[in-house]
Amino acid sequence: IRKSAVKALGIVGNASVVSILLGCLSFDESPGVRQKAAEALGKLKDPAARSQLLRLLKNKAEDEAVRAAVAMALGHIGTYKDVPDLISCLKDPVVTIRLYATIALGRIRDPAASTTLQYILKMDSDSSVRKAAARALGKIPDPTNKSTLLLSRHDKDPEVQRVVEEVLTYLSDPDPEVPVETVIREQDDSV
Repeated sequence: IRKSAVKALGIVGNASVVSILLGCLSFDESPGVRQKAAEALGKLKDPAARSQLLRLLKNKAEDEAVRAAVAMALGHIGTYKDVPDLISCLKDPVVTIRLYATIALGRIRDPAASTTLQYILKMDSDSSVRKAAARALGKIPDPTNKSTLLLSRHDKDPEVQRVVEEVLTYLSDPDPEVPVETVIREQDDSV
């Protein structure tokens, strides 16, 4: 019931619920409730949540699903100041944490993340993380990203190859009238 209530608070979309969600994020004993609180805070995009989200992101003892939801929330409300913490998540053994940190870096679009995302595209063991890295690189304004994407057209996974081609097609002829998010989806519907 608490999990559903917290989810509903996020749907309300009112800044007055931020303090309640922050309390749930910090003090609720249920990881499911903390996860829904992080997701709701991300949807509300209230910058007041950043410090608590960062604290949970850095807490390796926190539940994996909560940390993944926190990484995704930071993609909605984070700034270039959060890039180093999100980059550190790319070393995490948990795939969903790496995946959502990669997506968040693409949303923040700081060129400081390019080198690390280029490495992730080439070296991560999980294809969903590599696909997210390709998409993130397509959103970040850094001219070195295109050469890495060109080299990644030969990834061992055909789905990564497809995403790389999709991103390269957009980069070769971007339409200034169409937001990059419309063309480069953050993830597949299956994730």
